[in-house]
Amino acid sequence: MTIEPVEAPEEGLSMVDGSPANLDAGTRLYLDRHPLEGWYDGVDLKTSAADNPAADGLYMPARLLLTERVVTVKGHQTRDPRSEGSSIGDMNLKTRLAALCGRELVLRVTDSYGMRETHCWVSGKLTSGDEDEMFGILRFAIILTCPDPIVYSAPNTYTAVGGHVTVENNGTAASWPTLIASGSPKRVVALLNGRRIDWRFDGNPLASAAELDFATMIPTTGTVSNDDGFRIPPGRHTVAVMVEGTANVALRVRNAWR
Repeated sequence: MTIEPVEAPEEGLSMVDGSPANLDAGTRLYLDRHPLEGWYDGVDLKTSAADNPAADGLYMPARLLLTERVVTVKGHQTRDPRSEGSSIGDMNLKTRLAALCGRELVLRVTDSYGMRETHCWVSGKLTSGDEDEMFGILRFAIILTCPDPIVYSAPNTYTAVGGHVTVENNGTAASWPTLIASGSPKRVVALLNGRRIDWRFDGNPLASAAELDFATMIPTTGTVSNDDGFRIPPGRHTVAVMVEGTANVALRVRNAWR
């Protein structure tokens, strides 16, 4: 598991589970036995339902929306208490934990399901001293708030062939794709289940591939004249693509889970 600042991944923390294969004699960060509260759990609804005065119960809400995800990471640092300067190592860890505050972070968890990630920030941080001076263990906990309750895999890129892009979302939640165009496009139109994106260019060759993230509908270049953005539902789907000009088109999709 890693917690990395978006702008400086090298300043992040990397932790492993305490299985015998990961144990060594040096200083290392380990996950506790139950290290991730809130990661594998569902999240609450932020939608409230109105009372149905003419019948029993409540009205069904028009939309069922989720709250943020809150994850508590529990871990510990091990060291040889007989080594010189061992307390300096404890202070260095506390300094690294404090340096994560006030920054946009990426939480990545790798388990038997593969790698999943989400963006977050430190909303609460707790550290404690040695659990037992004989063993030289510094325990800590970090509370992370993830504004998007959905967790994602690494992205997969699917190229358009014959006016269609076949994409897959092997998760349990719909995922916003990113449309990618390169070459000399004048116009790119993407359609799925009646939803339509119309992206226009000046027709000049692109210096680099242009991208349109459907979550924000803000292109890196060009203008969007029809922004009926769509998500990719779980499963395999075919997105129709129409291109004016000369261009290569692809869709980048991440598997997503609630």
